[in-house]
Amino acid sequence: MIYCVIGDDETAWEALIQRRFPDDDDYLKVGPCHWLVRADASTSKAVWQRIVGEGDQPTGMVFPVRGYYGFRDATVWEWMAAKRTLDNGD
Repeated sequence: MIYCVIGDDETAWEALIQRRFPDDDDYLKVGPCHWLVRADASTSKAVWQRIVGEGDQPTGMVFPVRGYYGFRDATVWEWMAAKRTLDNGD
């Protein structure tokens, strides 16, 4: 499933995401302090725990992307379509 991650400390969150998602194809930075991640998790809490672990709790939030619409660079739409295909088997 695709999740959106928003944090207030770009440097700290970038490091956490890169460490927890070593395959850089499993996350995509879409703006300052905004990332999309693909995780085999059923809850936002599980993704939060995967990213943050047991250490300090940075300010941020994680929520599932169940639908989407808007105007972005084609790279974002292509990444999301590829990840949704993995999840849906389409």
